[in-house]
Amino acid sequence: MQESCAFSSFAAASKPPPGHGVKPMSDQPQRAAERLGLLTKLGFARRTVNRSSTLYCPHCRAGSHERMSLDHTLHEFHCLWCNRTMRHEPEQHCIFCAFGSRPCPEKQQRR
Repeated sequence: MQESCAFSSFAAASKPPPGHGVKPMSDQPQRAAERLGLLTKLGFARRTVNRSSTLYCPHCRAGSHERMSLDHTLHEFHCLWCNRTMRHEPEQHCIFCAFGSRPCPEKQQRR
């Protein structure tokens, strides 16, 4: 005697007919990226800026989660763990570019 499984009969009944399946997306991501690049060049789309960063102290290696300002750059930061002041090198743009987990918003927008 052959046992029938309710799930297998349901799965067989719910299959779409041939020719009505999901079509593979061949060049859709590439087209979307091209449209976004064109809109960004024309000034209609802006790149997103992530304002949260983790500053790592070069002296004690402690991390401090900070929110970056959009209107001014931070040139020095006081570490809460070792009570030292961090200053960036002259070739770096700001404290976040030198010691942060991501660059400042100004550099993120330039990318």
